[in-house]
Amino acid sequence: EGAGAVREYFKKIMNPQNAPVERKKNQVVSPDENKMNFKVLGDNDGEFYYYPNAGGQIISLSAPAHQMPNLLQLDTLPNWEKKYRGDEGKLEIPHNKIALISSDWMMTLARKRGVFVEENQIRGAGCWLDEKRVVLHCGDTLYVDGVVTNFADLTSEFTYVKATRVMRPANNPLDNIEANKLRLICEEVTWENKLSGTLLAGWLVIAPICAVLSYRPHIFLMGEAESGKSTILDLIIKPVLGRMALQVDGGTTEPAIRNSMGYDARPLVYDEAEPSISMQEVLM
Repeated sequence: EGAGAVREYFKKIMNPQNAPVERKKNQVVSPDENKMNFKVLGDNDGEFYYYPNAGGQIISLSAPAHQMPNLLQLDTLPNWEKKYRGDEGKLEIPHNKIALISSDWMMTLARKRGVFVEENQIRGAGCWLDEKRVVLHCGDTLYVDGVVTNFADLTSEFTYVKATRVMRPANNPLDNIEANKLRLICEEVTWENKLSGTLLAGWLVIAPICAVLSYRPHIFLMGEAESGKSTILDLIIKPVLGRMALQVDGGTTEPAIRNSMGYDARPLVYDEAEPSISMQEVLM
């Protein structure tokens, strides 16, 4: 076989970590999380939480739901099968047994990770501070300190979930002269107090980054019927905030707003709040 084969043999016995792992037939081998394309997040009240790298959205499974069709939401079939194929590539155990062995490993690891509380650990679209990093979550893209980052590659105590796109950072941000035009536009409105236009312009600038602020600012646009409130909303506020804002009307209930907002950190534009609705109900 030649000197080359002999050399390779000695390399293997001198470096056993490089040698293929031998296992007996029917030996139970649990998956390796580092080689799977999903993360095990934790468990809570009988549900087990996972984050597939490809999908980027949380998947929760009950114990009985850990069947192969559901496991395929987390990773591909070849990846689940690869530890159970023999030297000739033949699958040595049926899929239901692969699911049984894998689910035991998954649920055990989830319990070790601890209780997963969605509202405390999931982050949606918005601008966030994360261990002194600025994370801009655009819905379908992450920017970490200005650099596009894969959702699965971000190491954090929080889980950033994918959604539809709600914004994009500007390629060419406005300079001070151009940006000042927004203030001038807001001040052109006929206000009872001239300072209101300046405050509106300031709110429009900081509202999209509300989650990084110590206090999230609120503004109330009040006036009699036909005084121009809807004009300000339609021609200034909504165009400036765009899809970044969650826009609802006065008939929207608090549960509906919470459901629409989800885990996002976005400004809320509440149009035509009726006089009968208390300020506390609007603020939630």
